Amino acid sequence: MKSFIKSIFFISILFILNFYTFHCKNLKSRGLSEEKEEKEEKEITIITSDDEQALKEATFYLWKLGGYIYIDTPVITIKEGSLSITGTLKGGIIGIKQSNGEYPRLQFIEGRKDSTIPYSHGVDVVGSNKRIQNIIIENAGSFGLFINGQQNTFDHVITRYNGESGIYISQGSDSNTFNYCYSYRNFLLPTNINADGFTIEVGANNNIFDNCFAWENSQNGFGYHYYNGKNKNGELTYSHSASWNNGNLDVFSGKYDFDNGKELDKNMWTIQEILKSDKDFEENYKNKTFDLKNAKINNIAALKFFINYNNEDDGNGFIFGNEKNDPTLTNRRIVDYCVSFDHKLKGFNNNKSQNFTGLFTNCVGFNNNMNYELPYSFAKWSNNWSWDSKEKDKLDGEVKVKKPDDIKSTNKEFYSVRDKIIDAVNANKFPDVNFDKVIKGLNE
Repeated sequence: MKSFIKSIFFISILFILNFYTFHCKNLKSRGLSEEKEEKEEKEITIITSDDEQALKEATFYLWKLGGYIYIDTPVITIKEGSLSITGTLKGGIIGIKQSNGEYPRLQFIEGRKDSTIPYSHGVDVVGSNKRIQNIIIENAGSFGLFINGQQNTFDHVITRYNGESGIYISQGSDSNTFNYCYSYRNFLLPTNINADGFTIEVGANNNIFDNCFAWENSQNGFGYHYYNGKNKNGELTYSHSASWNNGNLDVFSGKYDFDNGKELDKNMWTIQEILKSDKDFEENYKNKTFDLKNAKINNIAALKFFINYNNEDDGNGFIFGNEKNDPTLTNRRIVDYCVSFDHKLKGFNNNKSQNFTGLFTNCVGFNNNMNYELPYSFAKWSNNWSWDSKEKDKLDGEVKVKKPDDIKSTNKEFYSVRDKIIDAVNANKFPDVNFDKVIKGLNE
């Protein structure tokens, strides 16, 4: 019996290897390359054309054997379903910088044109030891990047124009690292649940966000969500990160860009709906007239749609928990060199979570309805700033305040960095700036 099992095992291995060899030849014939195989043993392939089938086939080998898929083409269009990255073997997807300085896009289209098609995630990472790097994820019907696993790394990733949160970290997804991740203009499509830049579920712990940025999402920048499941304790770390202008529905009607003299952003689902229903909207926009009276979204008058959509709980910068969390000091929130501004609600929000241990240093909140609501026990609180909020902060720590004469020039410095980040990602590139220099200059 044992010898029979061994025979079956070896036959299975030979089948997988033969299958792998056969399909690598087919992949290469469709525009893929194995030229780096001698340099990197674990390289699966390099995709050099807009070939959805090749990419999905390559993820099979990633699951079975590990290794890296390199994308060396401006865009791969995903017409059907999600892109699944699974298993526990080391590997992932890495984009290669193009000759014009841009990085590859994974453009999802299913579920955006036909409401009868179930909404799909963009990229599903279900497993561990994976790396997603130098990739732009856009237009998924649901989450842009969905994570259910441990010890994964997401490095230089942009998620935008998705039908739920740009990045969603599910419960039990522990010890993942996010470096230089950017998530913006994600909008909650009808029947969906979340549309934050980043959403962390209760029970996802020990994740690190370094140089991560969230702005102009229809709900929150860094949100927090409870889904039925086990709640366990741990910590989350945010460093050198920022969030701004989330929950502002004028972004999604086009009025925010109109008021700021920018071109109409036709990548947004809401604008696409408006353009379908009102043939004159774009021409009026170009002629300096903004008018929604003839526009519809999802077959509802646009003005009514946005009134119905508005949620009084949305529009926060950083949310650190919610009332479903166990009220315990073993939940820690470590926040250093983070900035939150221009939100409808709160810059830094405990969201009814209680008795956490907070370590907040070098943070800035300004021009929010409330800059800080953090009734936490602070193990560390130093050099944190607050100005120009409509409501008084709720916290036990003392904040520093800029003099009124300095606020205008200081805000201008923050907005200058903001604009550099926005301009870079809109051009499919990764910024090389954060807000650290401006924060350090506050003490001068």
